[in-house]
This record gives sequence, structure tokens and C-alpha cells, in this order.
Amino acid sequence: MKYHKICIIRDDRLGDIILTLPIIQKLRKTYIDSRITLVISSISEELVKKFDFFDNIIISKNNIETIRKINQSKFDLILNFSPLKKRFYKLFLKSKTKIHLSFQSRYKNKNRRNIQIAFLKIFFHKIYCYERNDLNKLNHQTEFMDNLLVSEGIYKSEKPNKINLNLGNNLIFDYLIHLSYRWFNSEYKHKDLTNLVKTLIKNNSKICITTDLNLSNDLKILIDKNIKNFELKCFIKPSFEEWINLIDQSNVVITFESGCSHISGILNKKAIIIYDNQNKPDFIMKEYKPYAIKNLVQIKSDNGQQLNNKIISGLNQF
Repeated sequence: MKYHKICIIRDDRLGDIILTLPIIQKLRKTYIDSRITLVISSISEELVKKFDFFDNIIISKNNIETIRKINQSKFDLILNFSPLKKRFYKLFLKSKTKIHLSFQSRYKNKNRRNIQIAFLKIFFHKIYCYERNDLNKLNHQTEFMDNLLVSEGIYKSEKPNKINLNLGNNLIFDYLIHLSYRWFNSEYKHKDLTNLVKTLIKNNSKICITTDLNLSNDLKILIDKNIKNFELKCFIKPSFEEWINLIDQSNVVITFESGCSHISGILNKKAIIIYDNQNKPDFIMKEYKPYAIKNLVQIKSDNGQQLNNKIISGLNQF
């Protein structure tokens, strides 16, 4: 079937849209003359504007205005890749073909999942809600989306291409450490970060720290001390453009699993990605790792010294 107007909804996190970019690009190559519109969250807007394999962007506000903007385009095909998660505007969109494809929540009980599936069946022509209970049967998100579009006959079975982004920066930093709330918990303390920096700095390494944290006073003091003691560069909640260029200027990125890990993937950075040991890390390492990245080491979180040892061991693999 020929689809002249295609709408792709991916209105969740930054990493999710990055994992969907290979699918969007493959749709563009298949439907060269069709008009492709992305419906995304505002957090992804600056990133997706760096690519040219779609025609239009709609920022989802989960309201009547969003419904009106989408419906006035009279799409032939709507593909929703994001979980519902109270974004009910998706239920009222009109299209000749409307397909929902998403991973089921790991945390909802079976009855709640069944209710959601029954609800979705009312508003979509087809739904695919992928269960995530069996690790051996679990697929990577990009592969999951691709396999279903192949099975639907929307495009052919060639593997999607890896998405690359070339910003053209020269290397400035040996390591970029991206801090998020996931770093500091009962197992990993502020002193452990200082010990990691001490180890990395021994070889006269240049280190950059970025953070999206709402910083506590204790952490502000810690970062200030590290900056003074080790001559680090620290960027607290940088703008997206500044942040992505800092990543590009770094040889190796060290981060907990987050949007930073997927940015590292499209920039082809060497990366150490840490997965929360309390949040089904084996599942996330398999389904949510950056797509087709080569220089990648995945590790599970641990107590402070053990995690630092894992990070150093991972760096030795590059």
C-alpha cells in the first residue's frame, strides 16, 4: 500500500526518539515522495532538527490543540511507538490506518495490562504490546519496531542503518562524566566520585563533568572542591547544544543509562554505560542499549569502590 502522509508518534524520552531514528530514516527511503511528520516531546526538538529525513515536527502538548494539528493533516498512516502513559490525545487521532506498537510496562500487574490492551483495541486498527517478562525472548527496541513494520508489509526486511551525527568538533577532553540522580544512592557516595576522578586524573587526563541534576548543597560543594583540586571543567545543566558539543569533544563518555548514552551512540563515542542494579539491568542492557554502537561497555551499578573498579576495567577495554 502507498502511504502519502505518514505520522510517527514518539513523544517520550530523548533515548526513545534516538532509537526510533533508524526506523524513520528507513521509512523515508521507502516512501521518498511521501510527507512524514514526527510528533515528539519538547525535550527531543533540538536533536531531531539536526536530521533531514522527515518533513514536519509537531510538539505534543497532550491537548485539543495537538489533536487538531494532527487531524487536519489527514494522515494515511499513524504509527504510535510510545506507551500511552496518560497521553490520551492519541486515542482521538484520525487516520486510514492507525497502529500502536510499544513495549509493555514491566511494573504494571497483568490485570492492568489487559485493561490497557482492551482499551487500545477500541481506538487503534492494530496494536502490538510487547511483553517484557522473558529475557531470552526480549528484543532491542529498534529491532522490535523494525520487525513489526516488516511483518505489516509497511517496508522490506533490510536492516535499518545506524544513525550517525557529525558535529566536527576537535577532541578536548579525555573523559566526560555525565551525572544524573542515578549516580548517588545508598551504595555510591560523594567520596566515591572524588576517588574516581583521582584515579582518572593520574595520567594528566582532562575531565569534563556535565549534570542534569537539581543539585543539593552538599553536591555543589563536592563539585566545587573537585574543580579546584583537579582543574576540572564542570557544566551544570548546560543547554542542549552546549551539552551535545561537550560530548562530541570528549574521547570517552561515562554515564548512567540515560539520553546521554544514546547521544554518545549517534556521535560514535566510546562509552561506559552504567545500569541501575535495582531496576532489571539485564533487561535494559538488552532492550535499550544504543543502537549498533561498537565501542561500548555496559556494566551494572555496585557499591562505590566496586563500581569504580568496573569503570576503570571497562576503560581498559578501549
